[in-house]
Amino acid sequence: MKTKICSYAIIPIKEKYVLVMSNDSKKWNLPGGAKNNKENKLEACLREVNEEIGIKRKKLKLKKLNLSKPYKTNRNIIKIKNYYFGKNKKYNVKMGYEVEKIGKFTYKKLKKLEKKGKLKQGVLKTIKTYKKLNRKN
Repeated sequence: MKTKICSYAIIPIKEKYVLVMSNDSKKWNLPGGAKNNKENKLEACLREVNEEIGIKRKKLKLKKLNLSKPYKTNRNIIKIKNYYFGKNKKYNVKMGYEVEKIGKFTYKKLKKLEKKGKLKQGVLKTIKTYKKLNRKN
């Protein structure tokens, strides 16, 4: 069985969260994606965020969010998602070549998008967990 390791970033900017819509999906997702063989999980996240929303690696300060949980996809692949969050609230984002759209959404708006089926599975739950953990710090 094949294993696919992915890393995603929660990028909060003034009470909003940056999401992307890729060219092959019509649902909003966190910036990120699969790691290649030569990089670790954090490097994959830094690369994907740069490719999708244009934040340079040296400007992106990420902290690990311990939410990773493996699951089996319908294509018989074990997928492991790793999550990080941006510690700087002053990011300047721009649309990268891997995405069709970029959006900044409040948590309230994300709940509406999920009800309409316009969010990738797990996005709202991940941001909700981030919000809970961030309140404690």
